Amino acid sequence: MEEINEIISAVTAKDAHELCREVMSITDTMDVLRAKWNVEILTAILRSYDTYQFNDYSRYDAAQIDAAHKAAVHETQFPKDLENAYELGRELVRQAQEE
Repeated sequence: MEEINEIISAVTAKDAHELCREVMSITDTMDVLRAKWNVEILTAILRSYDTYQFNDYSRYDAAQIDAAHKAAVHETQFPKDLENAYELGRELVRQAQEE
């Protein structure tokens, strides 16, 4: 996890710009696939908020984050988010099978 935080802190505006270009490239690729093979690409967005940023908050200087609150949300909301992800996957498969 520490390596990820180091990478995030090292990201520059140029890196962010390049990432945006890659996302645009993926969108362009999906458009080409749709046009060339007349296929529908199924996508969906699943949002999960107030999640853990670290496995062990005591190892980081993150006093502004209430670790007890994060643990409570993880205990109560995360199972619901997992269920929502599963149902979203089922729905995408169902839609794909109808095509």
